[in-house]
Amino acid sequence: MCTQALAAHGARVYITGRREEVLKQAVDNYHKHAKGKIIGLQADVTNKADLERIIGKISEKEPNGIQILVNNAGISGPKTEAFSNGHTIDAISGMVNISQNHFAYNASKAAAIHLTKMMACELANSQIRFNSIAPGVFPSAMTAKKGSDDRGKSDISESFDASKYKIPAGRPGRLQEMAASILYLCGKGGQYCDGLVMNVDGGILLTNPSAC
Repeated sequence: MCTQALAAHGARVYITGRREEVLKQAVDNYHKHAKGKIIGLQADVTNKADLERIIGKISEKEPNGIQILVNNAGISGPKTEAFSNGHTIDAISGMVNISQNHFAYNASKAAAIHLTKMMACELANSQIRFNSIAPGVFPSAMTAKKGSDDRGKSDISESFDASKYKIPAGRPGRLQEMAASILYLCGKGGQYCDGLVMNVDGGILLTNPSAC
């Protein structure tokens, strides 16, 4: 969603992923309608050496620096014994967040949101804005089931039971709605936003406050 939205509006977007074949597939699928460019860099965001390597590569290609950084490393809800790994991924590199009905997962998302606010506060005079998007249920690789499309995303609009989650909107989110939110925060509309947590969730937090 982030990649498509930004590249469609002319941005040069670097994306990372642990699996080379999945990364290549994403680049091949998304670059077709992009005015900008999509470049894939294989890396594990939980591995410091990998991060240093891709930072070096991007620094060589972008000597003037980058304008936008989207941290959205995601995992589906872990079991309790896997809490440590989930917390590491989301607290350190998660600012675009997805809250689901899992205790460990939600705790890591709360940490990620608080980290966003702390960074906005501590670096308030740096001319860098820190904002967070907290989506509800959207089609993604994390929600993909059997029959997913070639992007690894499943159409959950027909099978999704909105009443189970008591979503006021009565449906899951649409990709274009998330794209518009990304573009808002990265564009002129979000230039006066700092430390913001934007809930793009169809009102799910109104009826599921524990998902915060």
